[in-house]
Amino acid sequence: MNNIVEKIKKLLRLSEDPTNEHVAQAAAQKAQELIAEHNIQGEMLVDKEEGTKREDPDWQGFVFVNKRIQPWSVNLCVALARNNYGRVGIYTGRGVKFCGSKVDFDVVKTMYTWIAKQLHDLATHNCYGRVEATNYKLGAVSTIGKRLDQAKKDAEAKMEVEALMDEVDGKSGLVLYRDAIIALDDYKKKADDRASKDLSGTWRGGQGGVDRSAYSRGVVDGKSVSLTGHQIGG
Repeated sequence: MNNIVEKIKKLLRLSEDPTNEHVAQAAAQKAQELIAEHNIQGEMLVDKEEGTKREDPDWQGFVFVNKRIQPWSVNLCVALARNNYGRVGIYTGRGVKFCGSKVDFDVVKTMYTWIAKQLHDLATHNCYGRVEATNYKLGAVSTIGKRLDQAKKDAEAKMEVEALMDEVDGKSGLVLYRDAIIALDDYKKKADDRASKDLSGTWRGGQGGVDRSAYSRGVVDGKSVSLTGHQIGG
């Protein structure tokens, strides 16, 4: 497992290489595949010399950089941040930035790149024109957000079951698990508080717009978007 974790760390570092966009994207995709395949938790990607405790929440970097910020892309960033103990902020004319820990930022950015590429490909094949594509992506992201929420609940439930069978240094695994969940929930609140102090407005989410038919098709097709590098049917 340690070899897998180290490989993921190297891939995440490579994904931030500004000198080769194609290599960076491929590295980000491979890292996300390994994270999902081996059920790697964020804490495992923290370097040992940094400790296992997350640093205080801070603005880490841009999830994506684009002068034109589309509602679907913001909604996707919001859903990813919500499920990775962070918060995002819209920087008009620049992109969307993540507030939280560095390790969570790496995961959010990797997943955003992977999912956004699929949405672009789907919209290219299924839509005609920018308005239709925008509404299609909004519908798909609404489904993806629900899937991310459910995946997090499923992962926590699985970890709780495994914790029932573990004991570490005389402590019940279940106690350690619940302590960890409480700590992560508290961290999320700190990230929200930090972001709220710096942000003047609240994103209320993009709506379906004019083309409800495209939005509805996106809702259905959002079920087939891979969240982990492997196709998920539900």
